[in-house]
Amino acid sequence: MASLTANFFKSAGNLVSVIDEVLKIFDNFVFLSDWSLD
Repeated sequence: MASLTANFFKSAGNLVSVIDEVLKIFDNFVFLSDWSLD
């Protein structure tokens, strides 16, 4: 049971990392499109 909880938190941490990376990419994309629209 403890290992199941640990795996859950590990997966949640990985998911948060992936979402963080996607948001960074999205922010960069928005920044670039704002810059090119000028």
